[in-house]
Amino acid sequence: MKKVSHQIIGITTAYVLGFPIFPAFISSTLPDLDVYFRNKKGGLLFSHRGITHHALLVLILTLLLLLIQNIVIKSILIGYISHLIADVLTTSGIPYWTNKHRLSLNLFKTGSIGEYIFISSSLIVIVVVFIVTNSFYVPIDVQLIFNVVRNFYHHIGISI
Repeated sequence: MKKVSHQIIGITTAYVLGFPIFPAFISSTLPDLDVYFRNKKGGLLFSHRGITHHALLVLILTLLLLLIQNIVIKSILIGYISHLIADVLTTSGIPYWTNKHRLSLNLFKTGSIGEYIFISSSLIVIVVVFIVTNSFYVPIDVQLIFNVVRNFYHHIGISI
């Protein structure tokens, strides 16, 4: 997925689960720091969607999420986990053993119309949560959300 897609998924997940959105926003792109460490050797340690995207991290971070009490740390973990789960939806997936053994639902390619439809539907989830809960809570960092959404639509050629 594209960076802005991960950010929207991180924000949406944290918001729906009732966690602060800014830590999830920041951590939703942390797994992609591996792009700065990749080299021609590749493999699990030196490729994009390698060790920082490993399926075992989903299990480990979920366990930590259940054990840790600090709401900010939980939000950070939610952002990271949401990134990995979102990448499972793509054709590239994430590694579950070696870099060649990948977990993927093959729903869409990164940057495709399928990704943009998925992201748009996640934004609809927020609206539905507003309506169902009759709670129009607006987080303090609502400007951040607006900017991310505006950048997402700008990226796909729609001005708002």
